[in-house]
Amino acid sequence: MAGRQQSVCPTGTQSVQECIKFVVLQGSALGPLLFVLYTADLVPLIADHSLHSQLYTYDTQVYVWSPPSDASMLQANMSQCIHNVVRWTCCNRLQLNAQKTEIIWCAPARRRHHIPYGDVQVGHDSVHPVHSARDLGVYVDGDMTMRTQINRVLSSCYSAVRQIGFIMPSLPSHTLNTCHCSGSQPVRLL
Repeated sequence: MAGRQQSVCPTGTQSVQECIKFVVLQGSALGPLLFVLYTADLVPLIADHSLHSQLYTYDTQVYVWSPPSDASMLQANMSQCIHNVVRWTCCNRLQLNAQKTEIIWCAPARRRHHIPYGDVQVGHDSVHPVHSARDLGVYVDGDMTMRTQINRVLSSCYSAVRQIGFIMPSLPSHTLNTCHCSGSQPVRLL
């Protein structure tokens, strides 16, 4: 695509517009493939710390499991891994966004007292562990109850039922009947 230009603003002052010779448009099929090739070194870097990783398009997750007694050692290992990932991103002209970084410790309620509650350093920022995190559209709770996901789905359902209730007077009876009987359980329209 010809005619595209870009500028940068690293210190608050915008640079001169420059023509771009090669472009990969956002949303193209080529973008994720090039990103995977560009970040191929990241997976072995994480594995060197005995951690596992998942890369989803422009998102990377690092995870591991251990006995509760090893949680403090795991936190130190995770901090070192994140430090090395931050260095790798800087060397490869990428930036790790600490505001979008989440850390969650998952354990049943009877084991939660073994989990360290301290912050984890991500570059120059500290990231405090969260109680629930979103993973591919599903909320995972640290206590593994799925309570956050259930509450969000219920809230969304109640909202949809309320919207149907608002338009109910203008719907034909056969449409109302379809809405009413569409689930395995009857839905009470407000």
